Amino acid sequence: MSIEKKFKKITLTSLVLNETSDVRSQIAGCEHDLSFEEFKDLVFPMSGVFVKSIPKLSIILNPDGSIWIQGSLYLLSRALDYNPADYKTIESIARDLVDFRSSLNEHDIDYLVFPLNLLKRPTYAYSSILNERAKRKDSPEVERRKLSCMIKFYKWLKREDPNFQPAYAMWIDRVRHIKNEDSEGRSVWREVTSTDLSISHSAAESIDVIKDGGKLRPLQPHETESILKALVEDDNIEMMLMFAIALTSGARIQTVGTLRVSNIYIRNAPVERLIPTKAGRGELVESKRNKPIRVYIPYWIHKRLEVYVKSLRYKSRLELRGGNDNSDPYIFLTRAGRPYYMSKADEEYCSTPETIDGGAVRVYISRLRSKILKAEGKNINFSFHDLRATFGMNLLNELMEQVDAGKRTLSSALNYLRKRMSHSDLKTTMGYLRYYEDVELAYEAQTRFEDRIERMMSEFE
Repeated sequence: MSIEKKFKKITLTSLVLNETSDVRSQIAGCEHDLSFEEFKDLVFPMSGVFVKSIPKLSIILNPDGSIWIQGSLYLLSRALDYNPADYKTIESIARDLVDFRSSLNEHDIDYLVFPLNLLKRPTYAYSSILNERAKRKDSPEVERRKLSCMIKFYKWLKREDPNFQPAYAMWIDRVRHIKNEDSEGRSVWREVTSTDLSISHSAAESIDVIKDGGKLRPLQPHETESILKALVEDDNIEMMLMFAIALTSGARIQTVGTLRVSNIYIRNAPVERLIPTKAGRGELVESKRNKPIRVYIPYWIHKRLEVYVKSLRYKSRLELRGGNDNSDPYIFLTRAGRPYYMSKADEEYCSTPETIDGGAVRVYISRLRSKILKAEGKNINFSFHDLRATFGMNLLNELMEQVDAGKRTLSSALNYLRKRMSHSDLKTTMGYLRYYEDVELAYEAQTRFEDRIERMMSEFE
């Protein structure tokens, strides 16, 4: 039985290009897809005005192993933009484009041919495929992302390749005018252009999630207690510390995983003090989209981190990492001496094809969930990112108590929460308030209602 060959993504590392303004126009001269050597001759090096270093770059292979030139040059163009996309973003785009080409291939549709028949045009065909997938899911977010990725690719192709001239329209543009308010409450209208390609399936509205870099579900107190109990019983100090940091600071896995020994505050301070740690642009500790932020970690956690990095357990892991040659090592290393999350500033980042972005933590959480289910009969479905939402809700509950006591205004409470969560937009912070109003209070009312029903039903026993 022959194995069906499909498109796939591969990673190139440690690239140095002579970046040039005609990099995208190279596509016009390629009448067919290329072998790797042909692609390398085309792109590395190109005559240009300055040297551009790219730590990693995804490219896409055809089923026969040749390089899909249009898709791969599109990924390269995203890396060379004035505001370049980071590697993880480009890797995600590559995966979506692989799905796009593979899906069309299964239906024998050429991505460059736009016939009279609307449903045979690749844009409409892929949109239909994604719509069918979305109908079987609770949320269509993945399908919407893939559709957007395809549209951006075709816009780039139409703009950069003079040989690409679709016989019929790829889609129909629609222009809308949307009303917003500026910071002073004045109405501002903006023009938005969209297409008639869309995912028509609507996700069921959920009141028990918060949109904060994804759909997050704050853990209930009894769930947090079960997780912490399982962590203690598992005796995994690295995970206990990482979970504790996330639950008390709201830090993302990217930030927690790239903390360095130099970030540990070792001077005496009040136990209740919060110690700011810089992350993002210009720092070894990373943040989402490299945004400069401050993460406030309790002093008592710093004291435990100080004890941990002096332990034989940590030193043995650091030795595997090559600790003597690393002046500012990661705090959190696996048993193999590898970071749980590799920073782009890491000297090994360029030469490491695989993405080290917390995968070991996600595997551990899956195992931990199984242990809790076996020990307590509870199926607690959570991710590391949910710990961030749990911190946000716990903090908001405390702030709302201050608001109720007249010690704070609501706007002051929300602004403080926004700073602690490093939200750029107050709308994201407002999601926590809506959750508080819609879920926390609703659960409280529901519990009282259920207690009453239970008491009434007990009279019949």
